Amino acid sequence: METPRRIRSSWPLGLGVLLVAGLAAALLWFAAGRMEGEGPVLALEAAAPLPIGKSSELSLVIEDAQSGLRSLKAALNKDGKEFSLAAVDFPAAGFLGTQGPRRETIRLAIEPAALGVTDGPATLTFSIRDRSWRNWGHGNVTRIEKEVIVDTRPPVIETFTQQNYLNLGGAGVAVYRLSEACPVSGVRVGDTLYPGMSGFYTDRSVHIAFFAIAHDLPAGAAIVLEATDAAGNAARVRFPHQLRRKTFKKDRLAVSDGFIQQILPGLQH
Repeated sequence: METPRRIRSSWPLGLGVLLVAGLAAALLWFAAGRMEGEGPVLALEAAAPLPIGKSSELSLVIEDAQSGLRSLKAALNKDGKEFSLAAVDFPAAGFLGTQGPRRETIRLAIEPAALGVTDGPATLTFSIRDRSWRNWGHGNVTRIEKEVIVDTRPPVIETFTQQNYLNLGGAGVAVYRLSEACPVSGVRVGDTLYPGMSGFYTDRSVHIAFFAIAHDLPAGAAIVLEATDAAGNAARVRFPHQLRRKTFKKDRLAVSDGFIQQILPGLQH
């Protein structure tokens, strides 16, 4: 009598094939995500060309919403030379250490004298790399150039009035010329700055500032002309003056209670 053959189930084999196919699909999906081609973004809101003074600080906001940030390099280029400003490698995180930070704020300090950079036109360059697997694992790169003006010299203030007689409790006026356009200038009396304005003369570099002198201005309080240019360079010169104490007239009025009661209702409305 013939022995019956065992029929083997194909269920384990099919399950294995499904598992391998699922794993392959997951790996393909993961690899496709890692192969994204969108480069990092740099946000730098500044004038064009950007002024760089004796000591300037820029705030950079860099982002990469896909694979995250890998590195940042910043340099100042002038007269055919490159001066490194920053080289930052961002730490990896996430699954298998393949994800970088999505957003970073970098404070970039620039001191031209310390770098050996002279005044004049220059270029800021930024190179930002993400953690994409594109370019044989080197990632997407965003390169940005920004024109700058290196200006480390403070403005020159020329005053047109050589002697000014000022009274405590009074006011004064200053007429002065600036060697360059300055967003901030005027007369500082103690801790208060009275801003100057141009446009009163054909020469737009000539400014006028009206200012007040408090009746109780402390002895020794400075009265100066000051100006700050777009690069942050500040200049200050003494405003030539002679301060006089003025005696103001005083009088004493006799006011009766009846008069107060008469006018008080009107003052309460």
